[in-house]
Amino acid sequence: MLQVNKIMTIFRYTFLDLYKSKILLNCFFLGLMLLLATILASEFTYGTPAKVAIDFGLGATSFSTVVIAVFMGVTLIAKEIENRTVYVVLSRDISRADFILGKIFGLVGILLINVMILFGLSMIFFVYLGGQIDGVIIFSVIFSSIEAITCLLLVVFFSLITNSVLSVIFTAGVYVASYTIPYGLRFSDIHYPLISKVLKTLEFIFPSFHNLNIKSHVLYSEFLSTEFLLKNLTIGSTYILAMLVIITYIFNKKSLD
Repeated sequence: MLQVNKIMTIFRYTFLDLYKSKILLNCFFLGLMLLLATILASEFTYGTPAKVAIDFGLGATSFSTVVIAVFMGVTLIAKEIENRTVYVVLSRDISRADFILGKIFGLVGILLINVMILFGLSMIFFVYLGGQIDGVIIFSVIFSSIEAITCLLLVVFFSLITNSVLSVIFTAGVYVASYTIPYGLRFSDIHYPLISKVLKTLEFIFPSFHNLNIKSHVLYSEFLSTEFLLKNLTIGSTYILAMLVIITYIFNKKSLD
């Protein structure tokens, strides 16, 4: 039985611990890069400096949150086991489910702050250069957050069943495959039916990162239907919930000796 107050206790501990590690300093350096890119865009780009600013801003936001998710997530549980703090925490009438969820939510909090800071800076530069914020831009940053959280859950999942190095490799493999499978399907549907069936199965299992990446639609002001946006928001959220259930189950069964 989950206990919200204990999950929140672990969440606060994890969030503050990560905050003290100065992980959010990446926002400062990326903010400086955004400022530099904006200045260069306004000076050397004729007619479309706002598009350059939003392209760089959304790209930097997405990249940094995924990197933080993977490289902080891979040690999220392993560090606790290595330092033996997990035994101390679990001895205080805190269930494994409360512990793992609190740890994950703590890192998710850091990821979301990173997104808000960089997205806010991007929007300031974008509007300053003449751009207009619309619903597709908002959905783009929401989808980037879902992508980063999914990567976090994937690397935590793999870290529970293998070592840290393989966890990062497997997560990177899933990330790359989720973008390339749709292109493979276009070719294999015609020439290789068996491979097409395998790819369709993998597409069903893997997260739909290719559908969450709508930065090109933002850049070229392409129309996206409300149905498409809500569908992918629902799929992404459902995938996250499913991963949380799986991770909690595995951690409950995992030997910590």
